[in-house]
Amino acid sequence: MKNSLLLLLSLLPLMAAAQKDYTVSGSLPGLTVPAKAYLNLFILDDGWTWRAADSTEVKDGRFQFSGCVKEPGIASIEVRRNGVRVAKKDVIQFLIENSKITITGADSIAKAKVVGSAADKENREREALISPHKARIEELTQDFKKRSAGFSAADSVIEIKKAQETYLTLQAE
Repeated sequence: MKNSLLLLLSLLPLMAAAQKDYTVSGSLPGLTVPAKAYLNLFILDDGWTWRAADSTEVKDGRFQFSGCVKEPGIASIEVRRNGVRVAKKDVIQFLIENSKITITGADSIAKAKVVGSAADKENREREALISPHKARIEELTQDFKKRSAGFSAADSVIEIKKAQETYLTLQAE
């Protein structure tokens, strides 16, 4: 009995840490018109879908959301001015987790910086590392599409082999 009680007491700090919530605070001091911020979470519910999680008024360029997520995931915040959704949305996507997250910008959330989410920071660092490679792959794909337009199946096989050789050369660099 004594051992069970000691085990339970030793697990309390871990249980408390596991129940930590997120707080997303935003600051857009240049936003002077009436606006509302909408927090959306990308969740698996009969397929992946965006789900409205919360909304709040932007007052004096500031807003805040709080809650709890089971695990880190993709989130977005959209800011609508004067209650109107415009063609070019003012949106930022980031990875949300149970931590204190700060989003700071001038007057547009799309150009704001996200700080405080370790998962988001790691994701942005990873994206920065692979971005040049993604751009090069896109260039090669477009080049292949141009070269293969009007070719027969036999010609396409030759072009595919050339593209594969180019890819292997680039991969070796």
